[in-house]
Amino acid sequence: MAEWETSLDFGKPRWETFAFSESVTNPELNGRRVAEVASERNVDPFGLILDVALDEPGLAMLDLYRQGRLKLDELITTRYTLGDVNQGYQDMRDGRNIRGVIVFD
Repeated sequence: MAEWETSLDFGKPRWETFAFSESVTNPELNGRRVAEVASERNVDPFGLILDVALDEPGLAMLDLYRQGRLKLDELITTRYTLGDVNQGYQDMRDGRNIRGVIVFD
């Protein structure tokens, strides 16, 4: 395992370090920590970020994706776990994979 993988809790965001900034439609969140707001609302921090983002102007494509009207998942050729990232790079170099993504579960 690479040193950066052991020195960080890789793949697990530290939500207490993230804060909202410059929200047009939710100015009461500006400067507040994601973890704090998620805890108050009893919701998942990532889901909270998506919900807030969908309220912001200019994010119509994200809204279309969540509605199932923008088909992005079908464009993915292969999904890799973080442990398989080296295989993903090799597959890309060998032409076996064009649009691979790393899944953080």
